[in-house]
Amino acid sequence: MTDNDKDKLLNYVIENFRPIDDKMMNVIFKNNIPLIQRMIQIILDKQSLVITSLSSQNHIDYLIGRKSVILDIKAVDDDGKIYNIEMQRNPKGAVTRRARYHHSVIDVNEMDKSNDYMLLPDCYVIFITETDTFHDGKLIHKFCMYDVDNEKYANDGQYTVYLNTDFNYDDVNTDLLKLIHDIREPDPKNMYLSEFKQAMKYCKSKHIVDGKEEYVMRDLIISTIYENLDMFDSDKQESVKRLIEAERRAEEAEERYNIADMNRLEAERLKNEAEQQAFIAEQDKKRAEQQAFIAKQDKERAEQHAADVEAQLLELKEKLAKFENKGKDSETNLF
Repeated sequence: MTDNDKDKLLNYVIENFRPIDDKMMNVIFKNNIPLIQRMIQIILDKQSLVITSLSSQNHIDYLIGRKSVILDIKAVDDDGKIYNIEMQRNPKGAVTRRARYHHSVIDVNEMDKSNDYMLLPDCYVIFITETDTFHDGKLIHKFCMYDVDNEKYANDGQYTVYLNTDFNYDDVNTDLLKLIHDIREPDPKNMYLSEFKQAMKYCKSKHIVDGKEEYVMRDLIISTIYENLDMFDSDKQESVKRLIEAERRAEEAEERYNIADMNRLEAERLKNEAEQQAFIAEQDKKRAEQQAFIAKQDKERAEQHAADVEAQLLELKEKLAKFENKGKDSETNLF
């Protein structure tokens, strides 16, 4: 596959990515509070809602030995209410019992041992689905705890919402219809909501990397395309696979080169370190030889000094002996 073929295929891939595609969702929603806030405002019809914090791909462990949960999007508003948004293309991933499980995991994660139950925050689990989960043609379903016999709400703070983007409509005349249109739309030029348009336009743009123009999403596409093969026509899928394999081989070759280069640099570092140690050892040797030479000189001077002292002592002894002999001679003359 030539570089030109790769560019054409990448263009095709990028042009067909939509917000509802899992990996695209991770990119356009990451740290994008204005976009998430606008979505939730529209879905819940709460225009005054203000989101204060946001995280994506939030991993929550439940209990040891139990299934953990990765939340696509977790947002918190200024009242402390929690919003978990899940994009689901696969109908099996949008069953209501999954929503129930998400609620339970979030509740356990939010509840400290010392907390009163009334401190448990309100929680909205929102599934945005590509298919009609309930097979009734409805655009949106909103669920909460309800006493069917006495027609009374439990007000337990647990709410579940399903937004059906497979809804059939003739005219995009409400914000909610604009939202489901934009979620399934790959071209930012055809989007209605400015927040979506801006995010998608950036993700499908190019930037300069090492002097070369590349797509912002290039690395994401290469690493996740296998998970989205069903978005391509069958005649494109084999080409996509070949592109990915070629890119992976190139990445592996680059990684091997980087490892070899790191090994070379490490070898050079060790060599320089060994040379430095050898230089230090040579300096130490020279200092030791110098110190030995000085010590030898000191020894010779000490020996010479000792010899001089010995000679002086011998001379004094001789003088003393002569002096004693003269004294004896003098005593002899007195008698």
